[in-house]
Amino acid sequence: MAKRPPRAPQSAVDVEALRRENERLRGIISEYRHAETALRQTQEHLRAVVEHAPIVVFALDRDGVFTLSEGHGLGALGLKPGQVVGRSAFEIYKDTPQIVANLRRCLAGESVNEVVHVDDQVFEALYTPLLDASGAVTGVSGIAWDVTKRVHAEEAAKGLEGQLQHAQKMETIGTLAGGIAHDFNNILSPILGYTDIAMGLLEENHPARMDLREVMNATGRARELVQQILIFARGGDQQRRAVQLHLVVLETLRLIRATMPSTIEISQRVATRQDVVMADPTQMHQVIMNLCTNAAHSMRATGGVMRVELERRDMSEPEAASVPGLRPGSYVVLTVRDQGEGMDEATKLRIFEPFFTTKAQGEGTGLGLSVAHGIVRGHEGVIDLESVPGAGSTFRVFLPAIEAPGGTPPSPDARPGFGDGERILVVDDEPEIVRMLTRILEARGYRVTGHVSAHDALTAVRRDPGAFDAVITDQTMPKMSGTDLAHMIRETRPDMPIVLTSGYGEKTASETPRTDITAVAAKPFDVASLVEILRSALDAN
Repeated sequence: MAKRPPRAPQSAVDVEALRRENERLRGIISEYRHAETALRQTQEHLRAVVEHAPIVVFALDRDGVFTLSEGHGLGALGLKPGQVVGRSAFEIYKDTPQIVANLRRCLAGESVNEVVHVDDQVFEALYTPLLDASGAVTGVSGIAWDVTKRVHAEEAAKGLEGQLQHAQKMETIGTLAGGIAHDFNNILSPILGYTDIAMGLLEENHPARMDLREVMNATGRARELVQQILIFARGGDQQRRAVQLHLVVLETLRLIRATMPSTIEISQRVATRQDVVMADPTQMHQVIMNLCTNAAHSMRATGGVMRVELERRDMSEPEAASVPGLRPGSYVVLTVRDQGEGMDEATKLRIFEPFFTTKAQGEGTGLGLSVAHGIVRGHEGVIDLESVPGAGSTFRVFLPAIEAPGGTPPSPDARPGFGDGERILVVDDEPEIVRMLTRILEARGYRVTGHVSAHDALTAVRRDPGAFDAVITDQTMPKMSGTDLAHMIRETRPDMPIVLTSGYGEKTASETPRTDITAVAAKPFDVASLVEILRSALDAN
């Protein structure tokens, strides 16, 4: 039997190949381990992101049962990660129809992206159908993130925009009302003045005097109506001083009680008697009266309790932000609550507009609350309203509190208004007013020159600066205002007494340096007051 030849020794080439293969395998193992580590780190990173980001990651099977529920956003819903796994979303959110509808749409194969409300939280959610290889829906995957703060900020911005638009509308209405009041005062002035002149020409027992007295009374009522319009439009003429508001409140309530029907009870609570506001007491009386009258009217059919409260409140920045237009600080707060019919949102938006009223025809002009709004605004205050239909209304008036001063100077006494031949320059673009003032002043001992053009009046003064002892000029005139005319006259005659007349009242004078104006007389003219103002201006020179 032949012998097998001996086996040849392994070549060096085969050993090198084995070594390279071994190195390759070790490299593959190392890469696998690195990949495994990287995957683990990625998973841990993703888990950390999901756990800490304000999101919710979820998945459901085709029956709507949660198979995944993770994310830090679950905390806002009072849930923990995985807590709802194994439970039906249709059961959990049966009282949230929007979520149920979104899930049904997604299980039908539709991707859905919507903002959903869950209790007090708001989420933006993206629902995506899960599909198998054949394209059949096997479930839902999704992600949701908390947008509560963003939505609330957007709602607040919309609210501020609405407040701005309302403020702009009120400002426009105020400007229009002021213009109408000014023109109406120009009409009333000659009516009042000529009626006064006519009464002065008649004997005391003349039968026409009674008729003229009725004209005077009617004109006076019209003047009061115009004054209310001006208060709404510009805050009115104010004689402010330090006022303990509780005294005005108590006095007003004493007067109101006598006029209230027996079905309405007045409850008062005055929690502050030391705090002081800078205010016109007469106008504060009007604010309280108007608010209480409005409250009583809302309860006229059912009766109830009207609660009037006064307190000191120190408003922090967050507290002030809850009241539109209010700044942080110390306030004396007047509150008037009623148990009346309340107001819907549409009524609340218009309640401070002039001539807007829910009263039947003949029951009111609709000026009461708009006047109160104008007065409070003119005192750098704010009126806040809360009302729900069927649940009554609450008005809160915030007036800045001040330190009580030591005292206020007395007002000077007016002097009699008759003249002794002084030369008066009267300037008004309304010829009827020039003629009326001329007759009134000449009847009281003055010599009068009238002009309907401010330019002509200025030319007359410049031509002969010593020809006049005083000037009475209207404020609102074409081409040149009364304050501009006064300034130019003062350049020629620095000592010239100048009385400014205006249908807008004394507040107009605050728009010009007081050195140019000696005194202000409001239209329509009360004859006695006008001649006394003129006399005082002449005597002060």
